[in-house]
Formats: sequence, C-alpha cells, structure tokens
Amino acid sequence: VTAPGMTPEDQTRYAAAVRDAFAPLIKSDKPQVRINATAAIAQMNSSAGQDTLEQALQNPTPAVRYWAAKGMAAVLAQKQLIPTDYAKVQARLIEALQKEKEPLVGAALANTLGQSGDQRAVPALAKYLSDLAAEFEKSVPAPGALGAATEANRAIGVLARKGPALGAQAGEKRLRQVMESGGFTRFRRATETPFNLVLEARP
Repeated sequence: VTAPGMTPEDQTRYAAAVRDAFAPLIKSDKPQVRINATAAIAQMNSSAGQDTLEQALQNPTPAVRYWAAKGMAAVLAQKQLIPTDYAKVQARLIEALQKEKEPLVGAALANTLGQSGDQRAVPALAKYLSDLAAEFEKSVPAPGALGAATEANRAIGVLARKGPALGAQAGEKRLRQVMESGGFTRFRRATETPFNLVLEARP
C-alpha cells in the first residue's frame, strides 16, 4: 500500500483500515462479495491482513482461498526478519497446501511458498508435484491440474539458489540428471500432452 507522500506509518494505518472495512465481508452469504473482499485485502501487499487471510485459507469458496494464498506472499516476505513468526506463517501455508483439493488454489499456495526462497518449503512442493502427477495418471485430470503443475514447478525453480534453475525447455534428459544427482532413484514420464510433459521423481 503506497502512494506519493505516504509515510510508513500512513501505509500501516491505511492497510489496517482496508482490512477492517473488508474483513467482515468475507463472511457474507454472497460468494462474489467474499471473493472481492479477500482480493481487496490480498492486494494491499501488507502483513496487516495476516489474520484475515489465514482465516480465509479455510473458506469453502475456492476463489476466496486463491486470493488468500496470493495475499500471504506479502505476509511471508515481511515476516522474514522475524524467524519465529516466519516459521509459523510458512507452516500454515504448507499445511494449507497439503489439504488443498483445488489445483489452482494449490498452485497459488505453491507459488507463494516458492517466492519465499526458503529451501525448507521444497519437500512440501515436491510432494505436491508428485500428487499432481498421480492425478494426471487418471483418465480425466482435475480441472486446472496442468496449470497447477506449472506453477508448482516454477516455485521449486525459484528456490534453486546455488543449484541449477532449469527452464521449461531443459529437456527430460537434463531433468533426469538433476533429479538423480539430488538423490531421487525413480524418474519417469508420467504423462504428456501435445505441449507438455509431466515427469515424476521419487526417492
């Protein structure tokens, strides 16, 4: 939340006012109102909305959870200087990712965790990708599963700091080499479309 002439204190007060105005609307009986209210808080890019967004991660409306996951990226970034708070926020996001059934909401959670640059998120992201690969093995993948796999894969790429950060054109052979060098013993092509491959790596 920034505007010309606003001091950090002004920004904090403004973010709190936006949160207080929209938070009650997340409990509305109208789905679109819940979605818009969560989006407004998420787009503040402020940790002022932390408690509200964490509660919204449990909302029955997928689009509400999606915006809550997006908004938590700013919360996670701003908590990095406070290790205990950061660990709690990260743990809540990982727990939400593990429970999430909607692929696009899972993708938003995976992307938020990936943006943190914290290697501790890698196991949860890898497990999420493995579960998506299993979904692709079914006759009809869940709607949005392909986009979710792409986002989760990008999130893991963001976490590659001193190791390789491979793009979409790295190729199956090179990806196999990276997986095997990382300790994975099983690697296979789970499925493919005319435009994408889904590769599965297991310990």
